[in-house]
Amino acid sequence: MPTVSCKRKLPWLDLEFVVKPPPNRCDDEIFPTRARWHLFPSVLSFGFGFPTVILKFHMSLEEKPPEGHEHEDASMLLKHLKASEEKFRTAFDQSIMGMVLSDENGVVLSANAAFCRIVGRTEAEVVGRNSEHMTHPDDQLQNVEQLTRIKAGQQSSTTFQKRYVLKDGRIVWTQINVSSLPRVEGEEGALVVTIEDITAQVQARKALQESEQHLRLILESVRDYAIMTVDVEGRVTEWNSGSQRVFGYSAAEILGKDSTVLWTPEDQAAGAPARERQHALNHDGWEGERWLQRKDGSRFFASGRLRPMRDEQGHLIGFSKVCQDITQQHESVVELAKARAKIAETLESERQRLADIFKRSPSFMAVLLGPNHVFDMANDEYYQVVGHRELIGKPIREAMPEIEGQGFFELLDHVFSSGETFHATDVPIVLQRTSDAPPEKRFVDFVYLATRDAEDQITGVFVHGVDQTHRRTAEQALTVVAEQRRVALDAAGMGWWNLNVITGEVHWDDQVKRILGLDANTIELDAVLEVIEPVDRETIRESIRASLNVDDPQPYSVEYRVRHSDGSVHWVQSRGRAYFASEPTRHATTLVGTAVDITEIKLAQDTLRESEARFRQMADAMPQIVFMAQPDGHVDYFNAKWYDYTGFDAYTDTGIEHWRHAHNEDGFNRASIAWPESIRTGNPYEIEYQLRRQDGEFRWHLGRALPIRNEKGEVIRWFGTNTDIHDYKQLQQENEHLLLSERSAREEAERANRIKDEFLATLSHELRTPLSAILGWCTILSNEPDPEDYANGLEIIERNARAQAQIIDDLLDMSAIISGKVRLNVQSTDLAPVVRTAVETLRPTADAKGVRLQSVLDPLARPVSGDPNRLQQIFWNLLSNAIKFTPKGGRVQVLLERVNSHLEVSISDTGEGIAPDFLPLVFDRFRQADASITRRHGGLGLGLAIVKQLVELHGGSVRVKSVGLGFGSTFTVSLPLTAVHTDPPPNETRRHPQTGSGTGAAPAIPASVLNLENVKVLVVDDETDARALICRFLKDQKALVSMAGSVNEAMAILETIVPDVLISDIGMPGEDGYSLIRRVRVLPVEKGGAVPAIALTAYARSEDRMRAIVAGFQMHIAKPAEAAELLAMVASLAGRMQPGETPK
Repeated sequence: MPTVSCKRKLPWLDLEFVVKPPPNRCDDEIFPTRARWHLFPSVLSFGFGFPTVILKFHMSLEEKPPEGHEHEDASMLLKHLKASEEKFRTAFDQSIMGMVLSDENGVVLSANAAFCRIVGRTEAEVVGRNSEHMTHPDDQLQNVEQLTRIKAGQQSSTTFQKRYVLKDGRIVWTQINVSSLPRVEGEEGALVVTIEDITAQVQARKALQESEQHLRLILESVRDYAIMTVDVEGRVTEWNSGSQRVFGYSAAEILGKDSTVLWTPEDQAAGAPARERQHALNHDGWEGERWLQRKDGSRFFASGRLRPMRDEQGHLIGFSKVCQDITQQHESVVELAKARAKIAETLESERQRLADIFKRSPSFMAVLLGPNHVFDMANDEYYQVVGHRELIGKPIREAMPEIEGQGFFELLDHVFSSGETFHATDVPIVLQRTSDAPPEKRFVDFVYLATRDAEDQITGVFVHGVDQTHRRTAEQALTVVAEQRRVALDAAGMGWWNLNVITGEVHWDDQVKRILGLDANTIELDAVLEVIEPVDRETIRESIRASLNVDDPQPYSVEYRVRHSDGSVHWVQSRGRAYFASEPTRHATTLVGTAVDITEIKLAQDTLRESEARFRQMADAMPQIVFMAQPDGHVDYFNAKWYDYTGFDAYTDTGIEHWRHAHNEDGFNRASIAWPESIRTGNPYEIEYQLRRQDGEFRWHLGRALPIRNEKGEVIRWFGTNTDIHDYKQLQQENEHLLLSERSAREEAERANRIKDEFLATLSHELRTPLSAILGWCTILSNEPDPEDYANGLEIIERNARAQAQIIDDLLDMSAIISGKVRLNVQSTDLAPVVRTAVETLRPTADAKGVRLQSVLDPLARPVSGDPNRLQQIFWNLLSNAIKFTPKGGRVQVLLERVNSHLEVSISDTGEGIAPDFLPLVFDRFRQADASITRRHGGLGLGLAIVKQLVELHGGSVRVKSVGLGFGSTFTVSLPLTAVHTDPPPNETRRHPQTGSGTGAAPAIPASVLNLENVKVLVVDDETDARALICRFLKDQKALVSMAGSVNEAMAILETIVPDVLISDIGMPGEDGYSLIRRVRVLPVEKGGAVPAIALTAYARSEDRMRAIVAGFQMHIAKPAEAAELLAMVASLAGRMQPGETPK
């Protein structure tokens, strides 16, 4: 087949096309037709930033053209090719990134202006030469290896970094991208190389690393300060060496742990760590002093500052904290009060988040055609910048509408209309990279270049740029780190300095400049020494030499004086650490540290010494023995009077042994108890004991000591005296004999008055007991009850009236409660009826107040020996108090159970509770918690005292337990069982204690809410009374009720009827309620398998409720059930609730 070929080689373009004859021509025929060529540049791809063009052609064969037109189409084709070559040549020359075309050995064939600017040479100096002569010697081997692999076909492209050496010796860091071009048969291969100048990024990264290193040296040099960071949950994230020294935890032990381990247990329990962090958030920081705890459990007093840390968006990421152990200052009140020492405070710890900031920033390119800037081509990096969206064939205003108003469309219009090239750097652009993503701000360097055709007419705009967002982010991060360091040092009152050991120059911040009183931030070391007092200069030099010792470097720590220009002298404390380099040999390069003004501390120390000297002179002149002690009680000072009196030597007789030798045994033992107690509580110390005089005589002394407190009320010293009262004690003993008879007579009279008052108060309490039940049932009977309720109420009223008559008959015996001569009608008594009577007596009172009264009584409890009336009086008193102090909606529970050889009755309430300090006094006569309770609840405070005395007369005991105010209380009466008892029948098993539910009629339920007429309900309960009560409630609402006393009876009833609702007790002999519901749920639906069920039980814990629901019950009600609640649940399950109503 004949082939017509045409080749044209451009630096980046190879063209070859083949002409085939039409089908109607034979292969060897020279066809006299006309070939029409159509050029379609359809794809532009970018390999490492260099354009590669793929052109598609279409040829149509026509009849032989008119004579003279044979070469017309070929000329047109070459014209288009020339225009295309000019367009891409312009892009090559105008690119802001260096671009080179070289052979496979690295010889430069062509280079653009950007590359020449980067390497500092003209085009003539680089074209035709190998780039090795410009490459840094250390990078030449790498350069050769990369080119060799491409030439060998091991890879088609590569990316690496290398340095160029400029003619003046300066070094330029570059990012190199090399890509091989497709080979043309018979010709050598070529390489396309793009070069980006990254010198600024490399230098910035180096500066960042040095800044991080200097800052870490500063943090590690501050060993007296514990510097740490915690996350928002309080877990430790940063931990310096000072923290390890102060707290005792190594970084491995504490990192990731909850920082509350550093707090004292009482502060942890009080929630102090969380409050401190919240305060720091609310007030942009916290500072203060408090006790903290070391790893070994010892405590120390610390000052500290807490600062919240936020990211660039302002989101909280944690807290930084600086602590210093100031226990010694804290223990010296004078020093702390006057020194006002500038304790080093918060140094926010840097976050290690600046790794690998500066990354390669490849260029992005696009070609826009026409005045509407239609996307013709866009490379992958362009998509990386703007997001993967549909671009090709769309005008830029349609493809990227979010940049409207940012000025880019106007710039494109200007470049297209004027032909002027536009170049800009660090330009912000807000892009929406995906449809569901928020707008994103980025920064770019870019150039808009007008493209032209062969006639030099503008056809579009070439877009070329580099995404600089990562570089801008790194710059902002550097600013944040510098600001963090500045804020941390300012907060600690410190300045930062850096001594260049090689040059001898000292650099510091403004804080050090102010501390030293200098004007410059950089100065020679010798000039710094000029402002330091001469006597301190050698000390500084010696400390510097020791810290720079390569064999055994010591921490730099020195205190010295500086004289400011106004003549004032200031004390300065400076600490630091040397930094060493290992190449070529180990040597010191930098000494980095901090400085802080400690003038006030020094002045306070001087004042303290002067004050102590004056105190000693005054104390030695006093006729009394004077001593002083530390906060822990250790006596560290006696005045001269002590040594004169005891004959001890001030230099040899010290410690506890000489203190013991000065006392007799009794005095020493009592002092050994009283003195530690005062130290523990902070209360004044006062004691009388005998001290041995140096002649051997023991004389009485009054020992007193008062705590000295700081402004926070903390004890920092003890001041005490011993006054000789020997003569006074002898006179006092004589007077005591004279007072004995008078005191005895007075106490007898007071006792008589007290007995009278107690009698009157007891009388009031006893008269109120039966009246409560009488009045309560009178109220019930006034509401026209049915005959059964009427008879029941009359019975209760009669019983309580008789009890009141008996109380009146026994009034003369009540005084015996106080005198200890109570007459008891002791008999074998079953406590369950006694307790139940007390409960029912007070149930109307509880119902009226809205208090839920429950009783759980063991039916098989053995009897006790006692007076039933007195026992009822005991439980009535306790129940009355429980109801009185329980608010509306609360609960009072009575539990009767056997505990070993005793019966215990516990009365628990959810009421006001009892303060811990009042618990020991609760059974004392006439004692009440406080006046406010008295005014609200009344009473004379005799009830619990009477209870205690009556219980003890029965051989029992009563105790009380309460967590505190607001948590209720529990009173427990323990009575011994009688020695004689009868065993229960063999066939009767021990059952769960019964729950009292009351006998009141079901309360009226509004017809507008409930309608239970003809609702079929099956009630299952082994207790006849409880079963009958529920039946009564339901029948009053016209429900159809079936009753069963066991699980088997219930299953038999279910064979005949399918109820609408099932109500079942849980605790039943034989099979319990859980067994019943399981048997019901396996029945078919038509046999009642899906019947709604209510568990009505005395098991009222939350786990009991959950167990009932899991077993298959829909609802759970704790006994005793409120009628309204029970009926509402039945109506709800039966679907009889009126619209808009819900069970209450």
